[in-house]
Formats: sequence, C-alpha cells, structure tokens
Amino acid sequence: MKKLIFYFLFFSLMGYFKLLFAQPGSLDNTFGTGGKLTTDFGSSDDLGYSVALQTDGKIIVAGRSNNGLDDFGLCRYNTNGTLDNTFGTGGKLTTDFGNSSDEGRSVAIQSDGKIVVTGGSNGDFALACYNNVVTGIEETAIDELINIYPNLSTGTFTVKFTALKGNEAEIKVLNVIGETVYYKKAGITQEHELKEIDLGKITTGIYIVQVKVGEKQFYKKLMIDYWILMI
Repeated sequence: MKKLIFYFLFFSLMGYFKLLFAQPGSLDNTFGTGGKLTTDFGSSDDLGYSVALQTDGKIIVAGRSNNGLDDFGLCRYNTNGTLDNTFGTGGKLTTDFGNSSDEGRSVAIQSDGKIVVTGGSNGDFALACYNNVVTGIEETAIDELINIYPNLSTGTFTVKFTALKGNEAEIKVLNVIGETVYYKKAGITQEHELKEIDLGKITTGIYIVQVKVGEKQFYKKLMIDYWILMI
C-alpha cells in the first residue's frame, strides 16, 4: 500500500514539474487542442495575417475570409483559444467593402478599446474600425429588487436592494474593454439596504455595473464625467 501511494505521488509530481518546466517552444496544451486551433468561416479560403492582444488577454486575429469573394475577416479568442461568443457572431465577423478582393493585413487596438484593421480592397488602401466595448451588454430593466442610481456620476453611485435580506451581493464595474475596475462582495442585512460605491478618481467614460445576487444578475450603464461638478 505504501509503495502504491509512493508511486502515485511520484508520477503526480513528475506530471506537475513537466507542466511547470515545459520546454520553451513546445506547444501549450492549455491552449486550443494541444496548443493549436483552426477557425472556419464557412468559406473556401480563410487566412489570418495579424494578431493583437487586449489588456484582458483576449486575442484578436485579422485576415481574409473568402465566400465567393474576399472579405476582411476578424476573430476574437479567449485566453484558452476558444472563440469569444460575445464578439461578432460566435466570435467571428467579416467586412465587405463592396469589391471582389478585400483582406485585412494588420490589426491594432486603440486606447479606447476599439479595433482598427488595415489592408487592401481591390487594389486600394482599406481601413476599418470596430467597436469593442462591453456596453453591448443589454441593460436590465428597472427591477423591484435591485436598482442602481444615478447613471451619470463623478465616481460614486448607490446600489439599492429590496427584500433580499440574508443574501450576499457581488458588485462589479467593467470598463469599455471588459476589464474589472472595481469588485466587492457585500452582505445584505436589511430589507431595504443602500450600498454606496466609490470608484475614486476613475477615468471619464462609459462603464457597466454588474450586480449579482444568487442566480439573479442586474446590468446598468454608468457614465463617469466630472463636468457635472461645475453645474
């Protein structure tokens, strides 16, 4: 029995150290399938030419997709290589410039999170800019149990809970590229409870507030702007 336990521990540790000290240049088995993946746009000829990394680790790939005619092709992958279904249609999109030959050759991400792709269209210079923001999340309708106000703020806002006493709430604020800029867990101890959230001197712009209590989730757009201090 002791030998069995020893061999189990030995081979478990060997597997751990093999993963920890993987040979540089070896395929990363935590990505895609054995470190590799392919993506089909449902066309005859798809090529990826350029890669950009978002600050949250997601991967943008730009190239060409052919479905009779060549179009810009764009994909976004999660860090493990799966397509990000919150982007485009199932993680993919194509852009047609109205010509027979369009292809994206290079991709970059602006400071506001938008994606810029450059390439060619029927022998001409071509450029496309794509929104890449979490504000595509649909706001939840005013809810009798959870509410957030005001939606125009200088960095502080209130979350109101009604009839949720005894539950724990998760409050998260996301910026335009999906990064979490604020996170807090808070117990709800009263039938009608107000939680004031202070984001400090956060950059002006649009954010998404996500409040989760059990299986219930609530989303609200929040605009941060300091000009209202002057009114």
